[in-house]
Amino acid sequence: MKETSNIFSNAPALPGPSIQRQLGQADLTFKELVHALPVAIYTCDSEGFIDFFNPAAMALWGRKPEIGKDKWHSFWNYCHADGSAMPLDECPVAITLKSGQIFSAKESKIKKNDHPCSKLLVSPCPIFNEHHHIIGVHNTVVDVTMQKQDEEKKAMLSALVES
Repeated sequence: MKETSNIFSNAPALPGPSIQRQLGQADLTFKELVHALPVAIYTCDSEGFIDFFNPAAMALWGRKPEIGKDKWHSFWNYCHADGSAMPLDECPVAITLKSGQIFSAKESKIKKNDHPCSKLLVSPCPIFNEHHHIIGVHNTVVDVTMQKQDEEKKAMLSALVES
């Protein structure tokens, strides 16, 4: 398998040669590896239309997106820390699509329909073509709502013990 050009910023586009040799004739492909990950991963084109996602992303969104029809922001509304609505152009994925800025585990708050707000760590990263133009974004999303709730409970218990 020939390694392709690096379109995912500073990450290799395919597993490195040593992993490829170890995989040998196995049926396991890079796409299958991404599909098996327990964190949500998706890509979108330069206009924000989803063109790839793994099952964890579908579970986070609560439905299967239509490739090329649904945009990265179609499934929830972003919120500021206080719960007020965040304009789309202030969201990490929108900023990455526009400027190429990379975010690493940026905490975000979202609201889906009538559900309480969820807290996510998002890591959008631009995808460049061979001319270094942004042609899309790949994003890794981790739902940290439960961890944040646990931290809040521990803080309340610590405050009670100290008082």
